[in-house]
Amino acid sequence: MRTSRFYCALGACLISSLSIFAHAGGVSGQGTWETTLQGRDLDGDFATAEAYYDRVLNITWLADANNSGIKMDWTTANSWAAGLDPYSSGITGWRLPTVMDTGAPGCDGTNAGTDCGYNVQTTSGSPPYPAVTVYSEMASMFHDTLGNKSYLDPSGVYQPDYGLTNTGPFDNIQADAYWSGTEFGIYPDTALNFYFSGGFQIDTNKSYTYYAWAVHSGDVGVPVTEMIAIDIKPRKNPKNIIDLRKDKELKVAIRGSDTFDALQVNPATVKFGPSEASPINFKAQDYNRDGFSDLILIFNFGATGISCGDKVATLTGETFPEPVTSITGSDSFTVVPCN
Repeated sequence: MRTSRFYCALGACLISSLSIFAHAGGVSGQGTWETTLQGRDLDGDFATAEAYYDRVLNITWLADANNSGIKMDWTTANSWAAGLDPYSSGITGWRLPTVMDTGAPGCDGTNAGTDCGYNVQTTSGSPPYPAVTVYSEMASMFHDTLGNKSYLDPSGVYQPDYGLTNTGPFDNIQADAYWSGTEFGIYPDTALNFYFSGGFQIDTNKSYTYYAWAVHSGDVGVPVTEMIAIDIKPRKNPKNIIDLRKDKELKVAIRGSDTFDALQVNPATVKFGPSEASPINFKAQDYNRDGFSDLILIFNFGATGISCGDKVATLTGETFPEPVTSITGSDSFTVVPCN
């Protein structure tokens, strides 16, 4: 039975000894996570994300990177992922992340391999999304999405700022080894794994126990939606009287607060009213003088689809990537004259 050639190669002894919880949190500006991950709801509470869709890899990652809570051997880890129905969502078909076994030399604890070692190949052809070729889903998450560095740089020089310095929006990423679902072709008793402690990918005997992070092919779950406050005809009569004879344009304010930055809403994504009209103009203004900037959107009234008998209209949209969050808000009004 073959064991891993990983241990003690080029400083890997240090990396293999690390098995700690990462408390880095999301580091803005490091990696692409703010633009390439989109929150997905799995438990019916649309204000929270239990998973994140990865636009580059076209897969969905569980938000809890240690959902099982234990280390497992490779066979058990695969069975665990395949049997998941997280949060009783009814979404099955989860798996372990994959690695492309390129057959290239270098799976020997060195810095030179394309599929093994430090700084392995991640993706090609991205952006646009998704990537044309995915070589390692976990390496892409570690290096590209989260912007973390390997123990050695591509030239083989030690990097003092290596490791899991950014965990993005995820919970419980372990600074340790995670199984992939990919067997290592030339040694069928081993499988490939990735060390989130130091950005190292290697083959290891399947009997070893490592962590498992479940992913799902494609985009699953429901986009996370944040409930926001809107005000139809801001600074007008609280009854929001819409006059069919006079109102050619309609202003709608997205209200900012100490918990919501209205200026993070992307006007190009906003839709309003029964006909889902797009705004024809917008501006930033603290219209209610509460100290928080509001986003004032102007719509062509005829395009909104509002008519006699309507009493409530809904606005939807998305925030600018940090990561993208869907928003929705509603306000009431009275339409006159309606005989």
